[in-house]
Amino acid sequence: MFRVQRLEMNSQRMPRGWEKRLWPAATGLVTAAACLLILAHAARAAWAQWNYSSLRYGRGAAAPLPDKLRRGEASFQAYPWNYYLCIYLAEAAWHASGSAAESERPFLLDAARKWCERGLALNPYRSQLRWLKTEFLRRESPARALQYWRAYVEWDFWTPHHHAALAELAAEAGDFRQAEESLYWAQRAADYEGVRERVLRMEIERVAEEDLE
Repeated sequence: MFRVQRLEMNSQRMPRGWEKRLWPAATGLVTAAACLLILAHAARAAWAQWNYSSLRYGRGAAAPLPDKLRRGEASFQAYPWNYYLCIYLAEAAWHASGSAAESERPFLLDAARKWCERGLALNPYRSQLRWLKTEFLRRESPARALQYWRAYVEWDFWTPHHHAALAELAAEAGDFRQAEESLYWAQRAADYEGVRERVLRMEIERVAEEDLE
């Protein structure tokens, strides 16, 4: 009985309408916290975009590639949704690997592959990223490279250059029927004649090998 009376007294002491006064305060705190999170995200995104622009077009463009990769990693950690950054660093590392010393090549190829995969996870329809992955597959298996690039060409069919690349991949994989079909659609590609000559040479070499067998 004494406990019930005490609770009743405490409830009577509490001012009426406190719920109505507490709700706006709680709503205000939640809104303020959300605004702070949005501002923090916006600041990180702005810094990451500035860093990317500096690497691509500003003072950072003249920096050594390892420095670019480090700065790019910092940008990606701050804002991991800029696939243009991934394209830029993947292609930079890939092209640099072609003329790098033998000891540096594995590092550059790993960097190119990492940034390529990151970019594809963000946008699997960018031709630069799809082609770079095709180049990696090409080293492992011409047939897998052909299958991967053909899937992309079926999606982006009306680009002659893509068919030219498909024709050369098909010839490397020994699928000359596919190569001939792709050459038909590649006739308006700027590098059509060169690709046609390479495909023809590979076909002649394949026939010569079969005759020797």
